[in-house]
Amino acid sequence: MTECGRTILIIDGDKNVRLGMAAYLAECGYSVQGEATAELGIARYTTLKPEIVISELQLSDSDGLSVLKALRDIDADVPVILVSDVGMVHEVAEALRLGGDDAVSYA
Repeated sequence: MTECGRTILIIDGDKNVRLGMAAYLAECGYSVQGEATAELGIARYTTLKPEIVISELQLSDSDGLSVLKALRDIDADVPVILVSDVGMVHEVAEALRLGGDDAVSYA
C-alpha cells in the first residue's frame, strides 16, 4: 500500500506515456499499474479495483469510449479520466457525455 493508499490504472498504448505518467504519479504517492490495450485494461480493472482509471481515447484494439462504457457497467462510481491527442474535440465531448469524469488533451 502506498502512502496515500490509492491505486491508479493507466490504459495507454504508448509505453513511454504510461511509464511517464506512472513515474510522476508514483512520486506523488500513488500505486500505479498500466496496460497497453482496452482488453487488458478492463481485465486488470476487474482484479485490481483501482480508485481511478486514466485511459487514452485511441487504443490499438478499441477506443477510450468503449473502455469507459465497460468500466461503467462494472462500477458506475469509479472516476475515469480520458486523455487524447489535441484535436479530438468531438471524442472528448462524447466521453464527458457518457460519464467520463474529465478529459485532458496532450501533444
